[in-house]
Amino acid sequence: MRLKIFLVLLSISGLTQAQTEIERLSWRLSALGFDMVECRKDADRDSCIALFNENMDSLIHMEGSFKHRFDSVANIRILDAPDKSFRLLTWGFRHPNDSFTFFGLLQYADEKRPAVWLQDKAQQMGNKDSVYHASLGPESWCGAIYYQIEKIKYKKEVYYLLVGWNGNTVKTDRKIVDVLSWNEFDEPIFGLPIFDTQTSSYQNRVIWEYKNGANMVLKIEPKEKLIVFEHTEPADPRALGIYTLYLPDGTYDFFRYKKGKWIKETMLYDHFKNPGRD
Repeated sequence: MRLKIFLVLLSISGLTQAQTEIERLSWRLSALGFDMVECRKDADRDSCIALFNENMDSLIHMEGSFKHRFDSVANIRILDAPDKSFRLLTWGFRHPNDSFTFFGLLQYADEKRPAVWLQDKAQQMGNKDSVYHASLGPESWCGAIYYQIEKIKYKKEVYYLLVGWNGNTVKTDRKIVDVLSWNEFDEPIFGLPIFDTQTSSYQNRVIWEYKNGANMVLKIEPKEKLIVFEHTEPADPRALGIYTLYLPDGTYDFFRYKKGKWIKETMLYDHFKNPGRD
């Protein structure tokens, strides 16, 4: 009986020490996050992001870290899966030329499964058509700060829709709808051919690019099974494809969910004023 009590007390002591260390690292991340934004010298900011990621790696592998909310760290965006089986932590680093590199972690509620780092390759992929049709592993992630997630089930297929923002360059921003699922080896994969844009074969993800600083609406409406997005276009038709001139025009298009796929349609409010039009 004494041995059992001793082991319980030892376990509680270990958990308390782990929580104390998690809090210490979290405050360290808070300070580094502030410095990597406010430091005047580029070399100092580069050093801060390297230390930030190093400390994050240490924290995320500690027992009990899945429950930690990083309340003191303004840089991190946490997105919990609706079924609480995992969460995504994303953050960004602004370079001197105003481009961004994004960082991410996929952390499982089952802490026996190791957390997975996401490596941003969005800048290397650029505007190539292949990025819309590629299945990407964690090592070739189309980086973004995610702000919405929804679980989708169709027959035996399960995946998660992700909505995020990507500060692309000094001239343009991007918003992204991507998909997270797992392959037969239980490895995370981004992208599934489920988006019918009415222009080509099914896409694995959808990306909108528009003038830097503009505020484009993009969100999932789960009850209506819609992905709603603000229409963007240049004021001058001759500027088609010059995304530095693309701006939201106040109208909304959408993707409608149908049998596991997302079908693009136009003029959201007009459609619902005329529900018989299909």
